Amino acid sequence: SDLSLDASEFFRLQTPEINFISPTNVNGVNLSNKNWLNNDSYAFTTDALHKVTDSTLVKWNINYANELSRVSKTNNTIYFFETDSTYINNKSQNKLRGQNFQASSYQEINKRNFYLKNKTSFLYSDNEGIEDNTLNIKNIQAYFNKYNTKFSNTTLLKTLVRKKNILQSGFLFQSNFQNEKLNVLPTVFESVLGNSPNNQKTQQRINLQQLNFSAFTDYTFNLLGLKWDILQNAQYQKFNLETNLSQQPQNSVSIFPYSSDFNYQKFQTNTSLTTKWQYQNLTIKANLLANLNNLKTHQPVLVNSSNKNTYVFFNPSFNLKYEFNSKWSGSVNYSKSQNVSDFNQIYPGVILQSFNSLTQNPEIINQYKINAINAQLSYSNIFKSFFAR
Repeated sequence: SDLSLDASEFFRLQTPEINFISPTNVNGVNLSNKNWLNNDSYAFTTDALHKVTDSTLVKWNINYANELSRVSKTNNTIYFFETDSTYINNKSQNKLRGQNFQASSYQEINKRNFYLKNKTSFLYSDNEGIEDNTLNIKNIQAYFNKYNTKFSNTTLLKTLVRKKNILQSGFLFQSNFQNEKLNVLPTVFESVLGNSPNNQKTQQRINLQQLNFSAFTDYTFNLLGLKWDILQNAQYQKFNLETNLSQQPQNSVSIFPYSSDFNYQKFQTNTSLTTKWQYQNLTIKANLLANLNNLKTHQPVLVNSSNKNTYVFFNPSFNLKYEFNSKWSGSVNYSKSQNVSDFNQIYPGVILQSFNSLTQNPEIINQYKINAINAQLSYSNIFKSFFAR
């Protein structure tokens, strides 16, 4: 057994990055009659490795990248109504500069019956963009800023039990401090946010603090002629999100939901049992997953806004595959998936995502359930390079 392989469970337990405000759009082809894309970028990277002993390595890595992207676009759109139509000519000149600095260190011990890998990483990034739009004859400018400071540490341990069964455990810590800001000139969405002659811009500000503590244990073994895998993980996430949307400089909007302070905590644990049975040309694989979610939300500016909810789900899956011969095979799959809304689907504040987009999540925690069944018949002939399903 290869103990040096990284555990994919870390990827499932990591908290993905959330974009509340849409970054300045600089997508486009290199040259066409609609887009002109121009990029300037430079970067450097350095790596160092020190072999302490035959089984112990220490590595360091530093990366820096700076990229400036510029794009010019022209779009013509006609909106048709029952008795009328509207023509919009949108000319845009967008620019986005992104800087990323990352430093990481690794410690690795790789022995015959024991493997340990520890990784510590620090990341700082800042992005500044300008979007200059001309809608027919009206000019709108949007200034975008986003700053991120991330720290993470992962530790993975693997060992052999009874010389052939693999026991592995992992620990993950993540912290993220994120600031986003969007200034739109002149003011937009006056009918919703209000306005006065002295106001010059619409401003959206975002502050996010995020923590993630996770751990897992996975044990693979053989019993009664079958291969088994037991996985247990636990995750605790904490978010504090402050949002403020207003017309400046008079700050005409400062009440919920345009200004919010949302606290979110989630504890989740999963227990998974997987087995595989094979007899001649028949293979059967089954999995039973039990999932518990405990959610706590709180909005300090609102009375009676604290909520606690617990959800328990059972999600089985089943796969049957039969190989009729070297060319033909068939399979049947069934899976059930249940879960609840995540943080980025329930934070309640109104967000100005772009100069023409204002969004707000629903005030409920949704539950979803998916039952999927599919059957498949496959034919493959490697000598004639022919494959069909």
